Amino acid sequence: ADDLAVVRIAPFAHMTVAQLGDSSKLVVGQEVMAVGNPLGITETATQGIVSALNRSVTESAGTTLSQAIQTDAALNPGNSGGALVNLQGQLIGIPTLGAVNTETNTTANGVSFAIPSNLVKTVVQQILQQ
Repeated sequence: ADDLAVVRIAPFAHMTVAQLGDSSKLVVGQEVMAVGNPLGITETATQGIVSALNRSVTESAGTTLSQAIQTDAALNPGNSGGALVNLQGQLIGIPTLGAVNTETNTTANGVSFAIPSNLVKTVVQQILQQ
């Protein structure tokens, strides 16, 4: 499952659109930054690395996120739907969830996942065609 949506907004002055990067060019160890609003703290950025690629992760609702980017950049509630960017500022993923053991409800700090930008591009095109 891909937790993505397309939202139409009216452009405003000085609006900058994020450049979409190519997630197939990511390598393990590459530095990344997560931008979002963790726990309601606005305009927050955290830094980490790509820990693994093409992970298959099952969310607590039982849906599976495939092709996920694993990162150790701090992701907390409020980061989901934000941006995972490379050091060139290109969007290379959409943060979606942290690692949780659903049997014990234990979280793993420093283990989080993002939907890769190439999958985002495909899903957005599918949504726009509907």
